[in-house]
Amino acid sequence: MLRLTFIAMSALLLLGSSFAGFAQGPAVPAFIKPAHAEVLRKWMRRHPEYRVATESDCRCDEDLARIRTKSEGAWKAVPNYQPYYVEGDFNWDRAKDFAVGIVKGERPSQFRLAVFHGPFGPEHSGRAAFLSDPMPLGQAFFFGDPRPHPQMLVVGPFESEGGALRPTKTGYVWDYGEDK
Repeated sequence: MLRLTFIAMSALLLLGSSFAGFAQGPAVPAFIKPAHAEVLRKWMRRHPEYRVATESDCRCDEDLARIRTKSEGAWKAVPNYQPYYVEGDFNWDRAKDFAVGIVKGERPSQFRLAVFHGPFGPEHSGRAAFLSDPMPLGQAFFFGDPRPHPQMLVVGPFESEGGALRPTKTGYVWDYGEDK
């Protein structure tokens, strides 16, 4: 009887811990703000083939070390910089948005940019406002000062111009700064 009780309790503990993990949802890295993490989990439940890109996917250790520790002129060091996560007002509506890189599999070669519009909270649908076509890893997200206003989310290799995500009335377009 004691053995049966032990087995039953073990099964309940295992089931309870599995359910707790399920209730929390897909894994989101700790550097993602809690309100953003909830939105991402909603999105990832509908898109389980993806995971959040991390700095190890970037394979850009020297660039990360430089951007996190060195200040050059107007460009200040950003100690907590993440190459595939950034917060800002991307669509110029005065509400904070966030962008995250997403990848498929454990050793991806490409990522996609997903933009989520704020405000964030339990009522957020978890739907991405923008999802890019796949891009090669090794690029990163850049936003904020000292870039000119109105600021746009820039995606590209370190120390390059990259492409800016320009908001429109119906979404976003890539702006590569080319004269028309």
